[in-house]
Amino acid sequence: MIKDNPLYVVTAFIDALYQAGVTTFCISPGSRSTPLTVAVARHPRLRSFTLLDERSAAFFALGQARVLQQTVALICTSGTSTANYLPAIMEASLSRVPLLVITADRPPELIGIGSPQTVDQTKLYGTHVKASFTMPTPDGNPALLAHVLQTATRLVGLAQSEPKGPVAVNFPFREPLLPPLAQDEQYPTVPSILSSYSTASEATITTIANWIDQETDGLILCGPMDDQETAWAIRRLAEKTGYPILADPLSQQRALGDTPSLVIDGYDLFLRDTALYASLKPKVLLSFGHTPTSKALALFLAHFRHDFRHVVFDTHHAHWINPWFTATEVVFADPKETCERLCRQVMDRSLTDNVYTKRWQVANEAIDRLRQTLLEKYPADFEGGVALVLSQVLPQGSALFVGNSMPIRDVDSFFAKTNRTFQFYGNRGVSGIDGITSTALGIAASYDGPVVLLLGDVSFYHDLTGLLIAHRYALSLTIVLVDNDGGGIFTMLSQANEPDVLDYFTTSHGTAFEGIVQGFHARYQQVASLADLADALEAATNRDGVDVLHLRFDKNRNAMIHEEIKQQCLAVTKG
Repeated sequence: MIKDNPLYVVTAFIDALYQAGVTTFCISPGSRSTPLTVAVARHPRLRSFTLLDERSAAFFALGQARVLQQTVALICTSGTSTANYLPAIMEASLSRVPLLVITADRPPELIGIGSPQTVDQTKLYGTHVKASFTMPTPDGNPALLAHVLQTATRLVGLAQSEPKGPVAVNFPFREPLLPPLAQDEQYPTVPSILSSYSTASEATITTIANWIDQETDGLILCGPMDDQETAWAIRRLAEKTGYPILADPLSQQRALGDTPSLVIDGYDLFLRDTALYASLKPKVLLSFGHTPTSKALALFLAHFRHDFRHVVFDTHHAHWINPWFTATEVVFADPKETCERLCRQVMDRSLTDNVYTKRWQVANEAIDRLRQTLLEKYPADFEGGVALVLSQVLPQGSALFVGNSMPIRDVDSFFAKTNRTFQFYGNRGVSGIDGITSTALGIAASYDGPVVLLLGDVSFYHDLTGLLIAHRYALSLTIVLVDNDGGGIFTMLSQANEPDVLDYFTTSHGTAFEGIVQGFHARYQQVASLADLADALEAATNRDGVDVLHLRFDKNRNAMIHEEIKQQCLAVTKG
């Protein structure tokens, strides 16, 4: 009988997770986690991936959770393997992505006596997880079944509730480690998860609507978010109020299928001109999403700190997005529903000429005209040109994952809004450069359409083992590799003024990626110019497998071009 083996509760635990909505598991092999792995492998309805590198596996799970918008589970053995999950857990925490981290452990009697592969795993992930549980060691006690079933539902409920994020459970096991074969077992009823967003009061909606109606000099700031439905609700609010949207590239606003003049996509370039500040100062700012990328925008808002009304819309009071200390009011509610309710109350200015909005549009149009000339001026030696090309040729219905450091900054500056529809992704919670390829592959595993990854050479170097996932599971991904032989971003930061120590930051590596890429069963192509990139990208996104499109740049020349473009931006905004 199944209950003669105390590990039957593990089979029940995994099934309870499935009943609560967890359908995808990413497993890194190990002995102590055998009960969990076998229970997943034998479950008839679960989708599972076996991944050798725990750090890569955790980022892969993160990518899948972003697309699926549901909790994805991780399983690993005891010891150092558990620590390799931490970078992805940190990103999931700040990006508000639901993950369930299940770590196997030795039983209590083996802790602290020199037993191999044994460390103290109690609350291992600290404040980076929303909650951390340690399960009792399965010992045949019938009361444990009810406990594991309720804990499974509780874990998923915590991960999915606002703010979404990672949760962890540590499960100790004694040998023997093989669970019994699952049968048509009837488990006790477990609670269903009935969760919802908080809702703003009618008085709050009326108050904000009145503020909007009283001020024409208003802005909407849209930071990174994955949900296109929320992005559309924000767009409709902008159209109703006449307020321009400052659209971070990861806000989805630049690729919703149209190119309205209310969407401002060049602010990162023209806000570097402080002479524009006075004419562009808002009286009301409504902000949604995570922290925007642009430093120029941050300086602009901080310049007017406490001198305008700034309403931040967020889903939960645990932490809200206010890095410039400019917020005057914070609303904790579902942003999509809040925008819809505001649209029903605010005055319709959609057909009204707004002088303030026009100033933003004029500056944006000047930058757009300048951007259209850059590929002709700099056909081969400008890294930002990659973002320009992508904005012109990225396939309809595709997804673009943007790496950190220079790629996201170049996309912010040079990726123009388009009348095609596609999805942006990026790891902007912690904004680290590790795990980028693995996250993009996680997205590719669940996204319905071509997936393109734009990243730098140091990020690619950090996560080369992620390519193994693509070969193992026949995933398709087009990687646009921008290679300036090290940390080119530092040639544009203050460290560039200290030549005696600059090498400590740029970390030139001289890596020849061709052989490495082919060793992971991926296709490699060196792309000589930005003009060649469009054709290479079209071919790659129309075939299965992984393609690495490798573009080389000189970091010092690229820094000079950035400075030239900055001066050109100042000239066109003054003109």
